[in-house]
Amino acid sequence: MVYGDRVSLNPNHRLPREERMKGYAEVDLYQFDYPFDCFKNVTPVAIEIVENSESLPIFEHPENPLYVFGPEDGGIKQTFRKYCHRFVSIPTRHCTNLSAAVYIILYDRLIKRVQAGLEPVQTITQSLRENRGYWDYQQET
Repeated sequence: MVYGDRVSLNPNHRLPREERMKGYAEVDLYQFDYPFDCFKNVTPVAIEIVENSESLPIFEHPENPLYVFGPEDGGIKQTFRKYCHRFVSIPTRHCTNLSAAVYIILYDRLIKRVQAGLEPVQTITQSLRENRGYWDYQQET
């Protein structure tokens, strides 16, 4: 169900790039021929369906993970897989796209950390006050 007129149903209409990118202000992006050299003290975890993959529901995330995702139309290159200490599969009936796979893994990690008492539960008030770039809650209150 969709109601209201804040979001256009016109497929040619999108939020301006500047507004969408505000949510990525704290994300570091790297493009490097040897990406594993950029990270120290991490545990590389390949999100990949291979024979020895651990199933996500029983997977225990390491403290300092570096999640490695492959392309939507293939697997992680062998040159990258050799750096990975763990392999995890997302048990779905069908393939997921890359953005869905990233979201599932990060959400699973957050939930398991909350359940273990390592992360606080974010309250609804905190969620509503989060700056999402396109909506300023402070102006609404």
